[in-house]
Amino acid sequence: SRLPGAGRAALSAVPSGRQGRNNARMHPNNRYYREEPDFVALSESHPELRPYLTLPKLPGGRAVFNYASWEGTRQLTSTLLKADFGIDWWLPEGQLVPTVTNRANYVHWINDLLGLSSPEPNESGLIEGLDIGCGTNLIYCLLGAAVYGWRMVGVDVTDVALDWAERHIEHNPHLQHLLEVRQPAKPVPAGGSSAAAPGDSEGKASQAE
Repeated sequence: SRLPGAGRAALSAVPSGRQGRNNARMHPNNRYYREEPDFVALSESHPELRPYLTLPKLPGGRAVFNYASWEGTRQLTSTLLKADFGIDWWLPEGQLVPTVTNRANYVHWINDLLGLSSPEPNESGLIEGLDIGCGTNLIYCLLGAAVYGWRMVGVDVTDVALDWAERHIEHNPHLQHLLEVRQPAKPVPAGGSSAAAPGDSEGKASQAE
């Protein structure tokens, strides 16, 4: 399956230690702000990435990644999340593949806003976040928990999103105490009574232990 926009031309990776031309758009706390991913090094530690790379012929050269491949972008996101954030992650075919560098930016920007607003933490001293429409990738919840230790709740309505979001929680036991997935209650019909989604009376589909 291919998603809209998946046919972009292949882009070059920047060798380790060099700043890319687009890095100025990154939040200063983003790990990719000063240095773009080193595809050559990543392919050595994560050989599953190699089928989507054209490696340089000379030492210090650029590796070219095949961004036109949906499978390749899924593998790249999975590799970056594992290598740089310690997150195990995967997606079923046909789902939107999030860009790690961009999604990490948003998490850092939200943290900036929290610093300005000084929100009250919950009883356990944690900042709590809600991602409405977390999708199958659950990436904002995963990054919020992994980078800042936020307690994150993802909400969605489709079975495939709820199923895969649960899988991400199960496959990341070190983050389970910070992650939860919920299915919202069904809307109340005119003149009728509310019907909670399967799980419990509050519409909670599941919760990581």
